[in-house]
Amino acid sequence: MSRLWYWLCAGFTVVLLVGVGVVLGLQMPAGVGVSKEPLAGQLETSNRKTEQLALELSEMKQVAESIRHLAGVREFEATAPAPVTEYTTVIDADSIAAEETVLALGETRLPFLMRERLAPPEEKNIGERQETLFRSTPFIWPVRGWVTREFLSAGDPIVRPHAGMDIAAREGTPVMAAGDGIVVFSDWDQDLGWLVVIEHGYGFTSRYGHNSSLRVEKGNRIKRGQIVALVGNTGRSSAPHLHYEVWKDGVPVDPRKYLPEVIQWNDLQGAG
Repeated sequence: MSRLWYWLCAGFTVVLLVGVGVVLGLQMPAGVGVSKEPLAGQLETSNRKTEQLALELSEMKQVAESIRHLAGVREFEATAPAPVTEYTTVIDADSIAAEETVLALGETRLPFLMRERLAPPEEKNIGERQETLFRSTPFIWPVRGWVTREFLSAGDPIVRPHAGMDIAAREGTPVMAAGDGIVVFSDWDQDLGWLVVIEHGYGFTSRYGHNSSLRVEKGNRIKRGQIVALVGNTGRSSAPHLHYEVWKDGVPVDPRKYLPEVIQWNDLQGAG
């Protein structure tokens, strides 16, 4: 009897446990068999990544806008990206591509524009002065021809001084300004015939003598390589040639100090 009672109690216990399990299974939502805690952690991580991407996109837009302003690149007409929500994990790729295109276009010009636009005023002034000095220095050959007489300083006790150099050329050959400047004399000189004198600034002056005719007037502003006269045989001269002088701080100096070794047509055109 006791054995029967034992088996009845055991069977009742098993049936009770199975019944409770069935009831709990019916009350739980379908598909939920794992803890909610891992899902909540994944959602929080996804939200943090989304916020980080949104912040990076905003910074990219600010950088791109600055580069557009510096590089002069027009703004792209792109539609606004979809708003970022807690369920958004992908940012519009077209918007990012547009910003990257702006960055690529501006990158090639940015170093130069940054130097030009952001340089301190004193550096800009130094650059301008250097450019002006470069353009004003009489360093190109004024005529195409052959040097027949060199510069000789007044300190030579044996040879008669010669304040410039003589360049033989056919009569009518163009005579070009050796540097930028202003014409301070364009008239007849007893020794040098038809003479042009150009003041270049920075202590430089150049003189062009024995011309057959003049092409500039006093007060004209001249660019390097500009025709100022034509080769001639006027004044105290025995054959067509150009007498060319360079003065520095009121003293004649050897023009060869500023001239290239070989006469090239580009030099005569004032190409630097």
